[in-house]
Amino acid sequence: MKKLFILSAFILPLTISDGLKTSAQEKNSSSPYASPKPMPAPQVFAEGIISTGDYESHPEFTPDGKTLYFLKNTPDFGHWTICVSEFRNGKLSPPEVAPFSGQYSDADPFISPDGSMFFFISTRPIDTAKKQDLDIWMMEKTATGWSEPKNLGPTVNSPANEWFPTTAANGNLYFGSEREEEKAGWIFIAANGKTANIPSRKIWGIRLTPALPSSSRISPRTKVL
Repeated sequence: MKKLFILSAFILPLTISDGLKTSAQEKNSSSPYASPKPMPAPQVFAEGIISTGDYESHPEFTPDGKTLYFLKNTPDFGHWTICVSEFRNGKLSPPEVAPFSGQYSDADPFISPDGSMFFFISTRPIDTAKKQDLDIWMMEKTATGWSEPKNLGPTVNSPANEWFPTTAANGNLYFGSEREEEKAGWIFIAANGKTANIPSRKIWGIRLTPALPSSSRISPRTKVL
């Protein structure tokens, strides 16, 4: 969440093929924002609906492209709220605060490639214990929406901040952490992001400076980070 990307400059780059759709697939895609080729220049996204005079960032689409989750941030970036907009009748609906967000700072929304899991970071308490740091939380897709958020526990989270969770197609969770013993931001991997029952481990050779901690994204087949 630390590096913020304003939605008004958001485009869909379709030049990397590792787990992303090819041009031929895009032509037959049901996604309302599919494009058969890269856009030549950035465009303001859904101006006046999603991109407004507020601070918007971190767009995350469901696999079918019909639901968008993104952040509304206070001007000082002191509080972050996950909002949601649905594509209906040829346009995006006015965004609303996501049912699971609003009370605490929530950020870095990410939906797994198969659409079954939703990850985000939050300052929300665990068992009523107030927290100052950011932990990774996960929800599972159900017949009626998303399950209650679940903290991924000590195999993933630490007493320091965790950032920007993303998963590969094999279910492994990649995330950033500022845990104190590392003295800087690193990217970690946890086997099976759904259960997170195996302690996470640091990915050697990828060291991030304190100024650029851990806003990364893994491609579905893990060939691009």
